[in-house]
Amino acid sequence: MTGTSSGKQSYIIFVVREDDRPADFLFQSSVTTFQAYNNWGGKSTYPSNSRDEQWARKVSFNRPYAASQHPRGASGTGAGEFLTAMSIHPTRSLSTAGWEYNMVRWLERNGYDVTYSTDIDTHSRPDFWKGHKAWLSVGHDEYWSDEMRRHVEAARDQGLGLGFLSANTCYWQIRLEPSPLTTEPNRTMVSYKEVALTEDPYALDGDPSNDHLITVQWRDQPLNRPEHKLLGVMFETVPVDGDLVITRPSHPLFSGIPLPPDHRLPGLLGYEIDRAFPDGPAKLEILAHSPHQRDGQVVYGDMTLYQAPSGAHVFATGTIQWSWGLDDYNAPALRTARTSEAAQQITRNILELLARKTLSAAQ
Repeated sequence: MTGTSSGKQSYIIFVVREDDRPADFLFQSSVTTFQAYNNWGGKSTYPSNSRDEQWARKVSFNRPYAASQHPRGASGTGAGEFLTAMSIHPTRSLSTAGWEYNMVRWLERNGYDVTYSTDIDTHSRPDFWKGHKAWLSVGHDEYWSDEMRRHVEAARDQGLGLGFLSANTCYWQIRLEPSPLTTEPNRTMVSYKEVALTEDPYALDGDPSNDHLITVQWRDQPLNRPEHKLLGVMFETVPVDGDLVITRPSHPLFSGIPLPPDHRLPGLLGYEIDRAFPDGPAKLEILAHSPHQRDGQVVYGDMTLYQAPSGAHVFATGTIQWSWGLDDYNAPALRTARTSEAAQQITRNILELLARKTLSAAQ
């Protein structure tokens, strides 16, 4: 869209579903996270880009996506975080390049059989995954409703492979409510976050039956449902921009892959990272354990894999920037080029494993 007088441009992003077409992979665009950082009209769910630093507890999908809070992300205005990052604060020396589109370009260029949806579909359609072999969460997938999580867990338990090529995933719980103007469902996103226990009506109504819907972090009370129970990993730290380190190069998943001698994949760790925690899924395998210096201490980002009792595999990169190893969209304009033959072949193997359920097919 181009303004007739100003000449300024903005995207209008939408996703076309193919509900009647079976496909190997279902790619989810994480629009609730787009909306959390969207400050069109002056408010987001963050003080850093809200007017007078007074952030909103509810935000509406009935508005365009504003520009990134960082001027260098302006080229993606209107597309949420599909092309560029809305979540990078101007004071951080991080790239404003996005992540989802890189993965889409690589999937399509390599001929994968893939259809597309959003996390609103994951929320509203319990059978969102039917007709697919694996589901992909890519980049920055931070905000999840109770329905999203229940539906994804149920799909895993019925055999759907899950690929979390993302980080900071399933960190905050949200609720979705109808638009107060049109009554259309799922147009208002509710996210009280740090003040949930003192402001969220569900925390104040004295009704314990809805406490599981209070909008706190998934790992915190009263939810007590840490995200690593689903993902294998959960959020560790931000900001990060470093190298991903493969620590189990002999794992069958890496068979035949030309890993560098130091097993490092440059620039693929960040800008938020997840790690494995105690009491995770049974037989969780840590495939990469990547160190990062943070406030004088060493923290780690982990790549993990486990197999659910249903036979479904669940893979997590533990990093948002994985797709930069697949495709160089936005490089060098917004970041350095980071495509990696090793990352691409690892991804091919992972996708094969998620869809086929056997390592032999992935090699």
